[in-house]
Amino acid sequence: MKLKKFALIISVLAVSAMSCDSLKDNDSSSLNTTLDETSSDLISSALEAQDYTDNISEDMMESSTASSSSSFRTTSDSEDDVQRRPFRPGARRFFARHHADCADITITNENDTRTVVMDFSNGLCENREGETISGVVTSTHTFGESSMAHSTTFQDFSRNDNTVNGTSSITGENVVFEEVVEEGKKPKIASATLTKTTNVTIDHPATEDVAAYTETIVRSLQEEVDNGTKTVTGTLTVTSTGENSGFTSEITSALVFSPRCSGERPVFVALQGTEVITRGDDTITVDYGSGECDYIITITTADGTEKVVDLSEGYDYYGFIGVRGGLKVRREN
Repeated sequence: MKLKKFALIISVLAVSAMSCDSLKDNDSSSLNTTLDETSSDLISSALEAQDYTDNISEDMMESSTASSSSSFRTTSDSEDDVQRRPFRPGARRFFARHHADCADITITNENDTRTVVMDFSNGLCENREGETISGVVTSTHTFGESSMAHSTTFQDFSRNDNTVNGTSSITGENVVFEEVVEEGKKPKIASATLTKTTNVTIDHPATEDVAAYTETIVRSLQEEVDNGTKTVTGTLTVTSTGENSGFTSEITSALVFSPRCSGERPVFVALQGTEVITRGDDTITVDYGSGECDYIITITTADGTEKVVDLSEGYDYYGFIGVRGGLKVRREN
């Protein structure tokens, strides 16, 4: 199953920009075949669903520092801002805060909790692709001395007739924030125990080629953060009324994301750990390696066949951009 190109909002595997030594250009010569269609579709669907829910969390965390509609705006006439958070043709990311200047916004503060309501139902919001935005997005944000909580709820949130309902949330215990915080930026977590949950339903309209269908994404993660390194366990389930019946993904060996890599290009996938992805009778095991700073994974099918795959073409400097033309398999020596 491939989620439609409906990009909403971003973490969870909450992956920060982690630089690493990328593969050399001539490494592409070691790729000679494509992964079988079933395995390629499973891993592509899982990556897209993960990126989708990660975007929700990113937007949630960024909006926690907003005190007015202008605070949501992360693009401006500044070239630096445009480079940092660009709008790109075909990009999957969609951030509600980018369109806050055309929404009706209500912000309330009570004790340590801030509630932000972005109401797009006034009919004034249209993105750069000409897609109409409507519905209501409500976020709540709470910070304590050693705790935090964020939640975002979508009420008939619609972009180009794709409608989202549901909630995504993050809670943190034993939270230690970094001492230095840039003005206007969200506080960064140095260490914490985080619980992240997403339960959203997406209604997709009919097209010339596909009948209308509904997808539900349920994700539950437990994350330990220690000086930037993230250790993640949990599950992801996608159900669909469409042609494909969805899939499940379970982290069977904790995924580890680390900022220790250095280089010009960030790495957004796990550096180690395994997960099992299943749809019906089809199952693959994805091994992210043993800590190397690269995009190389090993996929094992149910019959024991192993394929080494390079995921780097599915990402750019800003994150996941999707898999096109199938995943390439590295040539065996």
